Amino acid sequence: MLMLNAELPAGTLGKRPTITLRIEKQIVQAARALWPAAQALVELRKQSSKRNVAESIAYLEADYPEGMRVLAKHIDVLERHFARRGGIEAHRHKCAATCFASDQQ
Repeated sequence: MLMLNAELPAGTLGKRPTITLRIEKQIVQAARALWPAAQALVELRKQSSKRNVAESIAYLEADYPEGMRVLAKHIDVLERHFARRGGIEAHRHKCAATCFASDQQ
């Protein structure tokens, strides 16, 4: 969620946020660009550990320009994530019930 906060429009302070149709379209567009880019990065990182995260993002930028632009802003977070013991597989098992539940609906 931290990565998306920078990409989404800010709301009015003190007011309960209202998602308008325009904002909803922005959120959907960001998700549609980010999801395949993130999946491609995870798959590439599984296959090749010789590239660092920044090089992997640069490699995938031709295929996913908008998604990689967002991910490139958060290289430090991604490097810490992939450096953790178990990497993405440990995370996938930990959040399978919540992260991937929407895929089945």
